[in-house]
Amino acid sequence: MAKYLAELKPIGSFFFGGERTQRDGDSLKNNIVSSNIFPQQTSILGMLRKKVLIEYDPKLYKVKWDYKSEEKEIIAELIGKRSFQNIDAKEAQDFKFIKKISPTIISCKNKDRNEKKFLMPVPKDHKCYEEKQGEGGTIKRDKNKYYTPLRIEQNSDVCKVNYGDGELENTPIPLDYKNKDGISNDFVVLDKNKNIVDFDEIFKLESNIGINLGGVYKTNDNGLFRINRYRFNEGQNYKDIKFAFTVEFDDKYTPQNRSIVNLGGEGTSFILELKKIYNENIPDINKIFKECITDNKLILLSNTFLKYEEYTKLCSYSISSTQDFRCLKLEFKKINCGNYSNRFIRSEKKYSLLERGSILYAKNGKYEELKNTIEKYNNMSNIGYNHIIGGGK
Repeated sequence: MAKYLAELKPIGSFFFGGERTQRDGDSLKNNIVSSNIFPQQTSILGMLRKKVLIEYDPKLYKVKWDYKSEEKEIIAELIGKRSFQNIDAKEAQDFKFIKKISPTIISCKNKDRNEKKFLMPVPKDHKCYEEKQGEGGTIKRDKNKYYTPLRIEQNSDVCKVNYGDGELENTPIPLDYKNKDGISNDFVVLDKNKNIVDFDEIFKLESNIGINLGGVYKTNDNGLFRINRYRFNEGQNYKDIKFAFTVEFDDKYTPQNRSIVNLGGEGTSFILELKKIYNENIPDINKIFKECITDNKLILLSNTFLKYEEYTKLCSYSISSTQDFRCLKLEFKKINCGNYSNRFIRSEKKYSLLERGSILYAKNGKYEELKNTIEKYNNMSNIGYNHIIGGGK
């Protein structure tokens, strides 16, 4: 297998959809819809599968999916028989030429220097501000310039919380946590210094207002909506900002180094560049965070699936947030419909994934079991979900 560094540069703003939609006939229709920051790994997989087909034979990619039996057999040998399915499967699907995908991070360069950097969302236990005694007894608050984990110790305060099962549990409060600071949404540089990079230095919000027209092209009372997209904030302090991930291909396939691909809810165009990895300085994330990991602490490098009963059995505490996730499938009978979005059916099952950067604390003696439980979902980890940073004993 050959391993490549893949970098995605959006051509303009982008929108990565989620559970909150603005589609007609959707019971979850919302008037304000915001893009996710990162693409779903399933979208990355779909984009790569399409790339393999087109580069092998452009005639193999058909919008209407009117394939002959022999064409389906060829496709199955190139990218597998089916798209991603079964989020909780322990056996990885075989996507043939596409062997493994890593979680998506950010690559960029300093504005004044040509030094390449890799960024990931700062872990959610980052202490945003440091309080110091100033002149005249005043308290001075300085933003931490480096990743600074909150401290949870034996003498930490606790509060009693009902997690839905009727039982009150003692939940520890980090010693230096300030509720007015909340949880950081900034980024951390993946090197030994672990510098903090402000969210606004990487992403810029772009809002657009629109009006939904009904079937007779007339406005309705609930027709106004707003879509929040993002674009990379090139030129402030960083340049050449891209999404980045690694991908392993079968030796039978040699991809084009540069191509235009589509990704996201609105089919945003991206420039995809692939560079074969030999001995390039790709950061060793586990090594970078080694000294920040305690015996029972796990950092989630990617969005992660963990069943509720597994979480309650193995975790004593977490600093986390979730992101809703559903699988999409194509309804063959609707291929010829005029409305593109109507071709897809959302799975009845909705999952809540723990977001990248979340922190999990294992119960005493449960660290290895928690780690193994997360990593057992091979179908997820194979395409860039369920990746963790941890150094427990």
